[in-house]
Amino acid sequence: MSSVPLPDEIISEILAPTLKISDELFSDTSEVSPFATRSGESTSTCLVVCKAWLRVATPLLYNTVPLRSKAQAKALSVALSGNKELGQFIKKLRVEGGYGQPMYTILQYAPNITDILLSLQLYSADNTTGLCKGLKLISPTRLILWNGRSIFREPDNKMILQLVNTLCQCIPEWNRLCIFGCPFHSPTARALKLVLPIAEAKRLRTLVLPRPLAVPWAYEKLKGCPLEVIQVKFREDLWIGENELSYEKNSVIMALVRYMDGRPHGRREVAVTPIILPSLNPSFVPLANVPHGIKDKILGLVLYFAMPDEEAMHAPAAEFSTNGEISPRLSLLLVSKTFHRLALPHYYAHVTITHFIDAACFISILAKYPSVGPGVRSLTFCSIYPEYDYPELENAPDGEDWASIMLAQTTGLLRFGGGGPDAPGHAVGNFEQFGMRRTSVYSYWNFPAPFSPPRTSICWEAFERLAKFAGSTLLEFSAPLRAEKPVSATIINEFPMLQKLNWTSEVTFDDSECPSVDALANMNELWVTKASSSFLSLLTQMKLHSLRRLVYLTSECPNSFLEVHGAKLAELVICVNQADTLKSKIYTLCPNLSSISIYGSTLYPVQIVQDICPREMVKSLRKIILDLDGFGSDKNTISAWDTFFRKFMYQRDFNPGELQVKWFSWPTNERDIKKSEWVRWAEVLARGGLTVTDKAGTKWKPRLR
Repeated sequence: MSSVPLPDEIISEILAPTLKISDELFSDTSEVSPFATRSGESTSTCLVVCKAWLRVATPLLYNTVPLRSKAQAKALSVALSGNKELGQFIKKLRVEGGYGQPMYTILQYAPNITDILLSLQLYSADNTTGLCKGLKLISPTRLILWNGRSIFREPDNKMILQLVNTLCQCIPEWNRLCIFGCPFHSPTARALKLVLPIAEAKRLRTLVLPRPLAVPWAYEKLKGCPLEVIQVKFREDLWIGENELSYEKNSVIMALVRYMDGRPHGRREVAVTPIILPSLNPSFVPLANVPHGIKDKILGLVLYFAMPDEEAMHAPAAEFSTNGEISPRLSLLLVSKTFHRLALPHYYAHVTITHFIDAACFISILAKYPSVGPGVRSLTFCSIYPEYDYPELENAPDGEDWASIMLAQTTGLLRFGGGGPDAPGHAVGNFEQFGMRRTSVYSYWNFPAPFSPPRTSICWEAFERLAKFAGSTLLEFSAPLRAEKPVSATIINEFPMLQKLNWTSEVTFDDSECPSVDALANMNELWVTKASSSFLSLLTQMKLHSLRRLVYLTSECPNSFLEVHGAKLAELVICVNQADTLKSKIYTLCPNLSSISIYGSTLYPVQIVQDICPREMVKSLRKIILDLDGFGSDKNTISAWDTFFRKFMYQRDFNPGELQVKWFSWPTNERDIKKSEWVRWAEVLARGGLTVTDKAGTKWKPRLR
């Protein structure tokens, strides 16, 4: 039975999401091109699936064409020369450089271009001759100019001057041009030179500007055109305050201005209220005859899903903005007293205390609303310095026991930690609704990097309270501890469910009392950033059945610990000092490592990396992470790295799948790619089967040459 072929229309709908480039991406004029970070398989592979896909996908593929290198431009010109029908499909062309003579061929065979984006970030090595000749052959409806990284300065060279002069000649001849994307913030000589022919043509209907600062001068120059809309990309301006936007007092200009970031185009404009259908029974009261207990459970579940767990969503967003807008989560508390009572525990499920006054405010909330404490799931303290934060505050909790007061009431904690003063987050507590002075409690917990700024420590008595009230449920702990005298180690037995521990304390433990050898049986991740020898001795005596990841960045030698627990580890992070001490011995102590990371500052990064490479085959090792300062850019260091990587490629006894280098990001334009040593090394190592990734974990994808 022969299969019935799908109609071309259906195939087109299937392929369109993969092959089409959105107008938002095409017209993006950010500092870094949106096409610089795109990875994965080329969309052109869809064309080789079958003849039907080739027939349908070709127009979709050629509809929007971004050109980012000379090689791409040359390849496209060859394709268009060989099949002149392909050029008929090109509607939008994004040119991010000069690219020489091939640009003339492309524009010659693409007469249907309606939208063109041209870069003004050109270097003297770029050749715009072909581009300038070809611009006279087209007549677009939209012209977008892109400054790239030259937002604050205007590079000047022969190639840029040639392109600007050509545009000034072509614009009067482009009788369909009615949309102009202007990249200029201020009326520079180049800006005025390009705007003048547009103003004289008097055809412009849509003007796109980068920021509000450009509105007054651009409107003044183009007010003779039949403007219908002035689109401003960003509402906030980098240089002037909102109250200084004088054009907002001009009703003629404000009738044209629209902000593309979704902000209202007038300060006094009221947000449009969504239309809600009237109830069929206005007197209906939901759950009116349901018992209160059942009613609370139902509404509680509704509010639980209406106020999602921000932590699980991984979507940091300010809950209470500076312009006074009430967040959706906060607005639910204001619906009714019932909603307020039931939603409050969800609202404060994840709390970060960023200032000492926040501690006082939150303690007051815990006292006023007893239901809040048991509902708190994560509690994080950023740097809190009472002597600097609101010293005039009266009735503030004593600096020694403010944590103890909270921990006695937050009995359902899953995570407790301390973050640096710049820890990101999203607000969950607006204290002003309770008559408090601050609005800076944030819903964010995070195991801080061990090399973050100094953090607030909590006293041992507070830690004991944590063990007593939430020890049985706590999954993660990360906070510096302090104690004036040796303490009992049996407290470790109180955390049977703990999975992650970040230990940052030089607290000394009493040798006379030891925890159970089976304590911390569920701990799979251990961070040691500061520790006494007694703490490390305790860990050595335990079994730690589940330990798989160790971040060890303290000065104490880990030999004894690794001799006992090294075979369990799959991931290891060590500082350069430990790497220099252990060298390749680390693979004898930890024979099952799949990933090793080296962190720190060193004047001899090449030597450190050479020392840490194993002398024998480590079958389990798949990834090496280098997070080192002091890479160096001098010729001697570059030469040393070059020698190392070439030897590294041929070291067949050691071939992990990935080498991640965290001190750089891949270059994003043709010029920087050509100059980058890391691009060259990545391509050399790729031939040996090793993938190199940057700090974002992105692997290098070779460009068309």
